Amino acid sequence: PKGGPIPTTVTWNGQKFSLTGDLIRIGRAPQNEITIQAKGVSRFHCQIRRENNQLVLEDLNSTNGTHIGGYPLQTAYVLSEGDEVYLCNEKLTFHS
Repeated sequence: PKGGPIPTTVTWNGQKFSLTGDLIRIGRAPQNEITIQAKGVSRFHCQIRRENNQLVLEDLNSTNGTHIGGYPLQTAYVLSEGDEVYLCNEKLTFHS
């Protein structure tokens, strides 16, 4: 596994969200733990699972994809401090 502290918060568009619980869903639908009201973001876009004391990001077959480091996310990805994830054009930054 890659190094770096486990993130505890994520910021988007000036808003800050806590990463608590074992499953954090992200998307446009109000049922998500983190709601991102933006064009190009799917209703249920991606999710973060807590697993073995790590946070694991997975795309939920979103229309425009989830990107990290300029590449589409194709497998589960372990998040760490400073990661920048794009849902279409929306940037989410993870902080410890």
